[in-house]
Amino acid sequence: MPWKPITRTADVDVEQHPERSGLFEARITLSDEPPDEWAEAFTQAYEANVNHVLHPFHLEVDEVAFNFPPGEEEAYLAALDDRIAAANRWYEERVLPAARQQEAERRTGEGERERRLEESRQRLRGGSDPKKK
Repeated sequence: MPWKPITRTADVDVEQHPERSGLFEARITLSDEPPDEWAEAFTQAYEANVNHVLHPFHLEVDEVAFNFPPGEEEAYLAALDDRIAAANRWYEERVLPAARQQEAERRTGEGERERRLEESRQRLRGGSDPKKK
């Protein structure tokens, strides 16, 4: 399947935090379930600018969950967008080239096998006249 960078969608759920009255809980759906390597890059914040004042982001399959104080939505969305962009960059630079190379090698191998099979079929068809019954 071709790679499409992960994005956040407009599918957002916000609730009052069950234990802390000054916080909301948010869940934002991502455009797709990310590959494992991407998820690691997002979770570990590889190459992302991390604002340690903000509550942490938690990746849960194809959603990002986080707590935030009311009025801080823009700061959290900017930080989330930065983290997603950093994970996309890291995945595209570090993982995708090797994955594409492996896929190209697999296709080349399949094409070579198919070519040899067809050559063998042709030789067998042309090598002797079929006997009629």
